[in-house]
Amino acid sequence: MEQKLDLRIQKTYLALSRALLKAMGEKPFEDIRVNELCDRAMVRKSTFYKHFGDKYELLAFVVRQGLRRFDAQIGESTACMDPVDNYGRIIDCLFDYLRGNEHLIRSVSGSGCFPLVLDVLSEQIVRDIQDKLREDCRKGHKMPASPEVMAPFFVGAVAECIKRWMAGNRKMEEDELKRQIGGLLRAVYYAVN
Repeated sequence: MEQKLDLRIQKTYLALSRALLKAMGEKPFEDIRVNELCDRAMVRKSTFYKHFGDKYELLAFVVRQGLRRFDAQIGESTACMDPVDNYGRIIDCLFDYLRGNEHLIRSVSGSGCFPLVLDVLSEQIVRDIQDKLREDCRKGHKMPASPEVMAPFFVGAVAECIKRWMAGNRKMEEDELKRQIGGLLRAVYYAVN
């Protein structure tokens, strides 16, 4: 699905993506049926299955599309020199992404597909942070571990903090959570630099 798609396929993907997002704003993901998505998108069921194996593949596609926008935002916002500030900006972008896709998160948070969504999100963010860490290494910054270990370590920790924060009805202000996460990143990063 990465190659250049013809206009009809693009329109089909767009219609199905919009149908899924609209349905997820109305009910839990588990209650959504492929027939319903096809009806909403005005797409034949055979066309759906030509492009997606099931609604989970469509969901992964929708999340990846959102991550492309997320990556573009990260690229624009992480041009400063201080590495920890760059990671703080990635976290800001992550919160922006979550805020902008809250209906999607709410729909999947209690469902069996939540691990799929987390995996897709984490996979991309780990790659982004590994790239930043490798760049920092090339610039001479010391690292307490390799980028291949540090990136999933920090992404896992940040994801768990955010997940618990969201599940706990956000008892802490978002800015305070970001400040504390940033403080931890700063403490670890500068302990070796």
